[in-house]
Amino acid sequence: MNARFARSMFAVSGCLSLALAAAAPGQMITGNLGCLTVWNNTGQTVNDFHMEFLNRSPGLVWGVVQGQYNGTWSPNGSGTGFTVDYSGSSTPPGGSAGFGVLLYTSPPHDPNTSASCYWTFNGTQVGARMPVPGYRWVPTTSGGGGGGPWTGLQQAFSNQFSQVFLVQRRVNATPGVIGADDLLVDTFLYDSATILDESPVALGPGQSLSTTIPWGGASNESFVVIYDLFDVSGVRISTLYDAIRVEIAPCDPDVNCDGSLDGFDIEATEQALNGDYSNFCQGSADLNGDGAENGFDIETEEQRVNGAPC
Repeated sequence: MNARFARSMFAVSGCLSLALAAAAPGQMITGNLGCLTVWNNTGQTVNDFHMEFLNRSPGLVWGVVQGQYNGTWSPNGSGTGFTVDYSGSSTPPGGSAGFGVLLYTSPPHDPNTSASCYWTFNGTQVGARMPVPGYRWVPTTSGGGGGGPWTGLQQAFSNQFSQVFLVQRRVNATPGVIGADDLLVDTFLYDSATILDESPVALGPGQSLSTTIPWGGASNESFVVIYDLFDVSGVRISTLYDAIRVEIAPCDPDVNCDGSLDGFDIEATEQALNGDYSNFCQGSADLNGDGAENGFDIETEEQRVNGAPC
C-alpha cells in the first residue's frame, strides 16, 4: 500500500467498496462504504453467489467481506476487472443476503464502479443476471467548476447495462462513522431516510440519476444514499447503500510524510501532478484549493516549504 492510500484509510467493517477519496485541503471525503443486499427471486433455494466487477483493476482489491457467505476473488482474463464467488450458506426463495468487496479507490481519477451478479446453486447459475449500476461522489462548490469551498456533495448513479430497471432513492445524514451493520435494510438509517422519489423512476441504458446533498461544513459528518432497484414489473432486485464521511482536514505541507519540510516535498508534489502518488501522502495535490491540480500547486508548496502559512 502506498502512502497516499495509507494516509486516507479509516477503519470500517464493510460491504461493496471502501473508497479512499479526497478533495481540496480543508474538506476531505475520508471514506466511502457501500453495501449490496440482494433478494432471491429465482423461485428456488440458492447456495452460491457470483459477482463480476467492471472498470476496476484487480490491483485495487483490498479484501472480500466474509459474512453470511464466504467470498474469494480472482482477476478476469483481460486484467480490467475481477470476479468474486461466494459460498458456504444458503438463501431460500424470497430471502436476501448481503455481499461485498473492499476496494482501494481514489476519486475523481477512477471510473464508475459497476458490477453484475447472479445467484448460483452448486456453482450453476440460477435465474437472470442482475446489474449493479455505477456510482461516484463529487463535491459541489461555491465557485462552480470545482473551485471554492464545498457547498454539498453530488452523486451520479448510472445505468451502464442494456436493460431498463426502476430506482427509488432515499437520503440520510448522520454524525460520526457508519459501519456495515448500519447499512442493512430495516435499520434506523433506512427507516429514517428521506424518500426522494415518491414512486420508482425508470432508468434506461446509458441514463443516470444525480443526487445532491447540501453540506453545511460540519466535520465528521456521514451521508447515505440508498437505492432500491426493481425490475420493470416492480419486483425488487436489490438495495444498494452508499455512504461517505466528510471531515475538515488540517493543512499539512509535509506532503511526503517524512516529518520534514524541504525540497523533497516539492519534488513529491511535482511527481503527484504527473500522476505518480507513490511519495505523496496527502489526499489531494490541489494544495491551493482552487479545484485543479497544476503548476500553481507546486508554487503553493514552494511557498509553504519556505515558511508561508497554510
